Amino acid sequence: LFEVDEAATRIREEVYEDADIIVGAIFDKSMEGRFRVSVVATGLDRSLAEGEVHADMARDHPGHAPTRILQ
Repeated sequence: LFEVDEAATRIREEVYEDADIIVGAIFDKSMEGRFRVSVVATGLDRSLAEGEVHADMARDHPGHAPTRILQ
C-alpha cells in the first residue's frame, strides 16, 4: 500500500489545487510485483489545465501516453 499512497501523493502535488482526485488500486498477482494506478480528476480550470505535451515521456517509457505538464 505504501507505493499506492506514494503515487497518489505525487499526483496530488502535481495537479491544480482545486481538482477533485480519485485514486484507485487493484492488486493483481499476475503483474508480478508491479502495479498500475488509475486517476480520475475533475474540477480543472481549463486555462490552467492547458500545458505543454511532452511526447518524449512516451518514447522513454513504452506503453505510456504523452503527458501534459502544467506550468
